[in-house]
Amino acid sequence: MSSQLRDFLPALPSLYMNSNLFVYGIPGFQLCYTVLFGSFASLLLIRTGHLTAPIAAHILCNFMGLPVPYSRRNGLVTVAFLAGVASFIWLLFPLTRHDLYNDRLESCSCWHGYCS
Repeated sequence: MSSQLRDFLPALPSLYMNSNLFVYGIPGFQLCYTVLFGSFASLLLIRTGHLTAPIAAHILCNFMGLPVPYSRRNGLVTVAFLAGVASFIWLLFPLTRHDLYNDRLESCSCWHGYCS
């Protein structure tokens, strides 16, 4: 977590370095974000049966960074954010069906029902 915390240091003014926001808020946010992403990566691995899906999601997440939910200058950012969240929720399970990623479903005796 400390390697991720160093990314926030240049962005924070020196006024907030000793505040409770810096001491508890940022590590707490990082912990929540890491737990959520770990759960998502685990879901991808279990649903697809391939290690490629969580690795690709991790690469994309590292490249894109944190989402911006709103902008003071333009309301289009908020609309795009909400459309992205709705699309993600709507398409998560249909696009992670194991039959899309594996065609050997009949001869598998694994606990999850598909072999890779």
